[in-house]
Amino acid sequence: MTENLEQKSSSDLTEDAQEEGVGAEQEEESEREPLPPIVVEPLAQPYRLVCWFYYEDLKAKFDLFWEKNEKKLSRLAKSKKQKGGKARNARKIVEKQIGVKRLYSEVLINEIHDHLNDEIMFIDGYELFNFEPGEQVQLGAVVYFTPKLKPKKEINFACPYPPVLSEKEEWERRCKEIQADQKTHVAVPEGEDQIKENHDLNLTILAEIDGEPYPNGTIRDQWIEWREMVVPEIQEALLEHKRGDVFELEFEPKHDPEVLGKTVQVEITVHEIKIVNYPEVDDDLAKKAGFDDLKAFRKKFVEDYKRYKTNAEQATATDHILGQIIRNSPIPPLPQEWLKKNIDRMIDLHLDRFRGNQKQAMLAVGVTDEESFRNRFKGQIYRDYMQRLAMLWYGSEYDVDPGGAEFIDDVMERIKWTDADETSVEELGSRSDQEDETLPG
Repeated sequence: MTENLEQKSSSDLTEDAQEEGVGAEQEEESEREPLPPIVVEPLAQPYRLVCWFYYEDLKAKFDLFWEKNEKKLSRLAKSKKQKGGKARNARKIVEKQIGVKRLYSEVLINEIHDHLNDEIMFIDGYELFNFEPGEQVQLGAVVYFTPKLKPKKEINFACPYPPVLSEKEEWERRCKEIQADQKTHVAVPEGEDQIKENHDLNLTILAEIDGEPYPNGTIRDQWIEWREMVVPEIQEALLEHKRGDVFELEFEPKHDPEVLGKTVQVEITVHEIKIVNYPEVDDDLAKKAGFDDLKAFRKKFVEDYKRYKTNAEQATATDHILGQIIRNSPIPPLPQEWLKKNIDRMIDLHLDRFRGNQKQAMLAVGVTDEESFRNRFKGQIYRDYMQRLAMLWYGSEYDVDPGGAEFIDDVMERIKWTDADETSVEELGSRSDQEDETLPG
């Protein structure tokens, strides 16, 4: 956020307000002079806002903010005059060092939002004028309002049912998880060095794309179960090798959408192998996993599976509806300053994952030049931006809170599933009480 309003000075803001006829006649004899009305101009983005406060009212809000945050804010006071580790007159010191506007920015930003009925997308800058006892204080700001979508078609609430795992498939997956937690290893007998499906492997995999390191495909001296490997090309190739082998492989990484169509070159070293033994799925295993017995584990699984299906249904339904709103609406322009700041913020977070190595960071998202790199994040920002606008439109159209559970509830009431699974979420609840429903692990 910019620190100052370069567009207008204090006198300019006041003169503009008077020229627009928004200044109110002062009452000659009253306890307090009436405040002028709010000014919002012009009629296009960005908008310039001017609003007024009585000094005493605004100071009272600053006082309350200080009281709530005194312990944290007092640490900012840099003074040699300290008593018991706490600076004397800490508030005055901090207000002088930081400035009233910066110190109470949270209060001022909230006031800007409170003074406008329309939702503010972001505040580009603000300034406080005449903050003196007995004065009418002015708060000026440059703001961007959130635009409103105008879909050209009505929503079709018919939606294909989400492709969720069946109850049997999910139960087997969950059993494998707790089996893996309690697995044991035994040494591979001498002379039996061929890799098998029940082996744990200590591997180094060095991966490159177009001569550059491919971090998502690289591991060093790491143990991994053969059955848990996510790259089928490597998994299948390993079955043709044995302990001590070093071999090379090329393939297109279909598991990573960021580098689809590219060829990965890998060098794989098999350092060591072990045989993995998995326990049976029974009461003993359930107890080791923190349950009273297998029946209790099964009951908890059914509850989790119901939640899993509910989450899948809700995600699919909201994507279906919001996607229609977005596709059927013109894309409103984004403020360029806001867009640039958000792209920079997302890039900084992404670079942190690669310790500032820009080449690796770009390669991870499938690009090799800065313009394409920025466009990747620009696209994500536009998607998030349009989704937010679509939720706001839905909330306004159907009179629900777009940011809460009310929105999800309304969507689920209106959605009409097609090709739905025969087992509904509601039917799953009764299964947890059935003792003979335990599926094999």
